[in-house]
Amino acid sequence: MSINVSAAVSLANAVSANASSLVSIKNSLASYKMVLNEAWQATELQYVNSSIDQLTRELDRLSGELTSISSDIISVAYEIKREEEEAAAAAARLQAEKLKQATIR
Repeated sequence: MSINVSAAVSLANAVSANASSLVSIKNSLASYKMVLNEAWQATELQYVNSSIDQLTRELDRLSGELTSISSDIISVAYEIKREEEEAAAAAARLQAEKLKQATIR
């Protein structure tokens, strides 16, 4: 059974879409923070801001990881496909050599 590169690319695209969703969520969170800071003046806001900043950094990290994973999925799928093709070619050469040897005898 050989690798289905199209399925791997589809999976990678889905992972990329999730990374984009995380970026969108991060941007929305930054907007909410800005609105919150304009509308609310309180001592505890520093803790809220700190938590939002921490979430923003984590979302940024995760979206970067997903983007990297997406790229890796595609690269590995094509690498596996190439290795499968090389193995099939080597098997065909071996079979041809066996047939050649059998006809010589």
